[in-house]
Amino acid sequence: MSSRNQLGRFLRGERLRHDWTQKEVATKLQLRGLHVASRTLSKHETGQQIPDGDTLRHYAELYELDYRDLVALAAASTYEVADPENVDHLRQQLTGRRQALADRSTEEPRDPIDGLEETHNAPPQPLPLRSVYLLGAVLVLLVLLVRFGLGVLQASSPTHARVVDGQLVAFADERPLWSVPFTNLGDHLLEPLVRDVDLDGRSEVVFSVQQPEPRSATEHLHCYTPNGELRWKIALGRPQTIRGRAFTPYYLTHFLRWIETRQTTYLLVVARHHLWYPTQVLLLDPKTGETISEYWHPGYFNAILTFDVHNDGTPELLMGGTNNPDHGPGHPIIAVLDLPFKAPSNHPNLFGPQNSREHSYIVLPRPDSMDVHTELLGVKSLQRHRQNRFSANVRSSDDNLLYYEFDADLNVTDLRPTDAMIRIHNRFATAGHLDHRYSRHELDSWKRVLRFPTAPDANDPAIRAAFAAGRADERVAETRVDDSPQHRPVSR
Repeated sequence: MSSRNQLGRFLRGERLRHDWTQKEVATKLQLRGLHVASRTLSKHETGQQIPDGDTLRHYAELYELDYRDLVALAAASTYEVADPENVDHLRQQLTGRRQALADRSTEEPRDPIDGLEETHNAPPQPLPLRSVYLLGAVLVLLVLLVRFGLGVLQASSPTHARVVDGQLVAFADERPLWSVPFTNLGDHLLEPLVRDVDLDGRSEVVFSVQQPEPRSATEHLHCYTPNGELRWKIALGRPQTIRGRAFTPYYLTHFLRWIETRQTTYLLVVARHHLWYPTQVLLLDPKTGETISEYWHPGYFNAILTFDVHNDGTPELLMGGTNNPDHGPGHPIIAVLDLPFKAPSNHPNLFGPQNSREHSYIVLPRPDSMDVHTELLGVKSLQRHRQNRFSANVRSSDDNLLYYEFDADLNVTDLRPTDAMIRIHNRFATAGHLDHRYSRHELDSWKRVLRFPTAPDANDPAIRAAFAAGRADERVAETRVDDSPQHRPVSR
């Protein structure tokens, strides 16, 4: 009988002596840190598989045996066991076998388990224990080297950056790593962005700054390597001529954000003209600074939100602000852009045929009380509200006025005016500047929004007329349905 069967019968005898099932043995071994299946135990006991050194050690601890006895039994080339359940008799024989192995080891040092007889029918044997120990030591050394190496990389990688005394300083936690001096930084500074843009385990730093001379020069976006070297640099904005009016390329960064999709990560840059309405929106490849998409808008953006509007796994870019080219206060707006932006279309727009087009675009009404003193309104914040819903806050320079809620198709699902909005409206009505007080019909007129395939000129008289027609319809309903004295139309 082969040694493989002898070891298996011995293990089976120990299990039966303790009156345990194979499942119970597997559970007890798992509690000791050795995860082994019941079918593997069966292979051990039938001789189909010889346990490795670690498994033998766990068997010895479980059955309260001498580990060297199990190793000697595994090493025996031929061994007969008349009664495998007679543990004491077996141990005596194992001791003699172990002594013989020790005597032979003085002639040619070898691991006891190397004494297993190899036959042409025998399956591959486990590694010698000495090799196992050596391999384990090598693995531990590799783990230490990897951890030490990563620690060095992380220690030299920026975690954040800020401007200190006219210098861009990168920090690893609170330890300064490097600095880049600038002159005439001015007050318009956004927080630097820190991110591993090339996935090498170390972070780069992105910073927007004006050129020192002349002061009217546009801002430039800089990307620095983890060592503080310039990786790439681009200028923001470009010359624009709209309706015969030329705009100098002097742009200031308004937003600088990372935008993540399932496919990639973009660097989003929103730069607005330092004085007038043109606004540039860029999607950049953060590794190279190359432009992936570009979009121009006739008015400032004040809020951005990435939101999977249609719940299809691909987010859209929602941008809220004001559309007010040329003369006039314009209107609050919401633009929805695909990521990356859609290719230019044949729809006419203020910035020419090369401009990317929107996924959708809506113009919100201006409450007539805001026309009394030509207040500039805009969407100042966008917030994910619930599944397939988002909210938008319309405010003036002084007050929050209206809170909208929209569904995925940009339909108004709810509208709540603030107390300030109602108070302003009724004050102007009392003063005779308006011919009606606030009512639910006024609220209904504010829920009406206009949709466009691309950004229009929101100061176009046609847009004002469209909203005015809606308000006129509501006033007719107001005089018919709500004829209480406090809501009766007031002549000027």
